[in-house]
Amino acid sequence: MMLKNTEKTQPGGQLLVVFNGAVRNRSESFPPFFSGAGLARSYPGPVLSISDPGTHQNEVNLAWYAGLTGFESLQRQLAKFIHQIAIQRSLKPLLVGSSGGGFASLCLAWLIGKDATALAMNPQTDFFRYFSSPVARYLEACFDLPRTPETQRALEERGVITTVQSLDFTEPRILLLQNMFDTHHLAHHFRFLAETEDLQHGTSGLKQGVDWFVAPWGFGHQRVWPEHVQMAINGIHDGLTITEVVHLLQEQFYPTDFALEPMGQTESEDGQQERFPMLLKSNGATLNIGTYDFDEEAEVTEEIHGWGIIHPLLSRSSPGPDLYRALYFILHWAKWAFKHEGMISHPPHVVQQRIDVLHWLSPWMEEIPALKPHAETIKLLLEAEFNQITVT
Repeated sequence: MMLKNTEKTQPGGQLLVVFNGAVRNRSESFPPFFSGAGLARSYPGPVLSISDPGTHQNEVNLAWYAGLTGFESLQRQLAKFIHQIAIQRSLKPLLVGSSGGGFASLCLAWLIGKDATALAMNPQTDFFRYFSSPVARYLEACFDLPRTPETQRALEERGVITTVQSLDFTEPRILLLQNMFDTHHLAHHFRFLAETEDLQHGTSGLKQGVDWFVAPWGFGHQRVWPEHVQMAINGIHDGLTITEVVHLLQEQFYPTDFALEPMGQTESEDGQQERFPMLLKSNGATLNIGTYDFDEEAEVTEEIHGWGIIHPLLSRSSPGPDLYRALYFILHWAKWAFKHEGMISHPPHVVQQRIDVLHWLSPWMEEIPALKPHAETIKLLLEAEFNQITVT
């Protein structure tokens, strides 16, 4: 354990407790492993970082703070310790973690109860449903057990919490932040919180005592941007409710007082199902934003390379998930295009279709906070498309 900022302790404040997720380059790294150094530099209170003892074993890079043989009580012991040290200093524990650390923050907040607040980002909520390789490595090294349903039941009987999906979180305060393009976690670890996977009922919600917010933070299992982590933590520290913190984040991505001029077809004209984060092609096949292989298109398909498939996403009059679904389709396409620069040529009318979309998108890039990090990429892409038209 590593404790920092003790000189900033103020009775009635929060003890920030940080759990690490997966350890990178585990075979070349040596424990202990601490997260939260960046947060400690700016957080106006004490910060406690805890290295997961499971990751100290045999090149294990992810262990969910779930313990090991002879120490199956790790979760409960940690919760008790954190609660006691907070009470002794008249503090409330604020538990923060991403991915596997997010699982730990949820689990320990539930064990601590009403005094705890948790900020869990892209968390696994049932670590047996995570990718088989890291789970199997952890179970073999720490319990000498295989990854099977029988093992999960056996660990639960020994007091290890392996899933939080059925827990009632009405006593602690919970905020779960989920990347909308992290398809594995949406399907296996988030879905129990939302009625449907298309999320058309909103980008935030409350279920089982868990307040959740979904936003685009990159392709796949990308972390929540540091500025938004800091925003959430500072808001909680300053006494905001979880609802008020969610509102701050919503204004970054989906500002309520911002009007867009729709470009694409209306929903009724298009009739596409709002699959999230899928797009439905004209032949009925689905295209997964962020994982689609553009190399599969052996010939120019205007629907794909002219970006016609995203036109229905540009029909909204206010910023919402569809705007970011269109943006990330463009970003993913651009990554492919730059990789194949000079090798592939598209007809002028297809290039012009892309320019039209980029022209529509460009004015908003500096106006909406969460779009600003992508503004330079869109600018460069627009210049490249203009050059292509000029050469043609």
